[in-house]
Amino acid sequence: MNTTIEWQDSDGANAVALLGTTDGVNNYSVNGQAQVQVRTALRLSAAKPTNRGNLVNRVSFAVTYAPAASALAAQQAVATKTAALLGAMVTHCLLEGVFSTFTWQLADAALESYEFLTHGLTVYGRFSFIGGAYTGETPS
Repeated sequence: MNTTIEWQDSDGANAVALLGTTDGVNNYSVNGQAQVQVRTALRLSAAKPTNRGNLVNRVSFAVTYAPAASALAAQQAVATKTAALLGAMVTHCLLEGVFSTFTWQLADAALESYEFLTHGLTVYGRFSFIGGAYTGETPS
């Protein structure tokens, strides 16, 4: 099964792999929040909320990485993965995932938070990205 998640730069030439084909993803969620303006006025019986059409999407997920060769290798993997994220924060803006035949993207994606932890030989990661348009499609 082809499952990957990459955080790419604007032209797609460079990417940080957050989930590879030998890793597992869980707790995948997409949360949208509309930008709403609430208008009030004197002697108005109720407020008048107006949806301004701007939608902010948050994509979050957890990753279980393939086991490392040793506990030291797992700890080094955390340092390597952290450095890759920090090196991409300013230049990368497209989050793309492939889950078998379903491909999704989060445009204007900014890393909101991340966490890496080790348990024995296994590295776990947790990510949250905030961005603009979220799209997904399954080829016909």
